[in-house]
Amino acid sequence: MNAIGESSSWSNTAIIVTWENWGGWYDHFAPLIRTTGPYANSNTYGMRVPLIFISPYAKSQHVSHQHSDFGSILRFVETMFRLPQVNAKVGYADTYALGDLSDFYDLSQTPLTFTPIASDKDAKFFINKQERAPAP
Repeated sequence: MNAIGESSSWSNTAIIVTWENWGGWYDHFAPLIRTTGPYANSNTYGMRVPLIFISPYAKSQHVSHQHSDFGSILRFVETMFRLPQVNAKVGYADTYALGDLSDFYDLSQTPLTFTPIASDKDAKFFINKQERAPAP
């Protein structure tokens, strides 16, 4: 993060951090069931997972209440770069994405300044690290 945030790339960067699953934590919100469109009742979502949107245009201290899914990340890229859907006929995740993450950012705001993240390890430590993480 620090390498990107302290570089000239920060001004036009968006970093999306998410998890592959909900991790077994309690969630008071029942999973959504799609009730409209071509995928009605065919796609029941699982438990919600966290998503962190990091960018100079991220809304500061914002908690989104917009429904999104993993396809929303792809839709965000397509929207930002004015790209067509990957393949609407096949029905990839962006076709039925719940949103485009637009609730997380504001392109009209004054860009936020990057705040370095304190770490006891520098970039060289991670670049030169030889050992691999243990398998789950």
